[in-house]
Amino acid sequence: MDQMTVLPTWAVWVVSLGAPVGAVLGVVVSNWVARRTAGETEQRSRREETMRTLRWAAELAISPDDGRAALGVAELRALSQSEMNDDEQQAFVDAALTQALEGPRSAIEAAELAGQEAEVLVEPPPVVTITTGDPASGVESGTDGKEAPGGQEDRGRDDGPAGSGEGARRT
Repeated sequence: MDQMTVLPTWAVWVVSLGAPVGAVLGVVVSNWVARRTAGETEQRSRREETMRTLRWAAELAISPDDGRAALGVAELRALSQSEMNDDEQQAFVDAALTQALEGPRSAIEAAELAGQEAEVLVEPPPVVTITTGDPASGVESGTDGKEAPGGQEDRGRDDGPAGSGEGARRT
């Protein structure tokens, strides 16, 4: 019963070095696949976030409220200049920006055709409230030149019908 199995030398080398080399190759390949998948996931995530921001900015840009519309157009311009966009995303951003500016362009052209003068504001002026006056006198003056009694600023509050005290915000 003294039988002994003899392996050729090359087989010993393959078995002793093949297993670690195979393990290393497996780790390298799986790492490459994981990085590639992570890159694709990151790109998809960026694309989705850009499209969400684009949708939000486009909705703001066509808002009847001038402040919201200006914010939307500014956001669309920022998206347009972003280096993270690929060609497909850039086409969407350009289309939204062009469409958002089409309404004002049409209004300007209509005014010019009617012989009216149109005023174009590139950027809306910032709204700043500065309160000045003598606190001891109880009268302060706001940015609109109106005096607010009692040292309080005019915040656009309406006292409601017949002085009911139920104020409504003016828009």
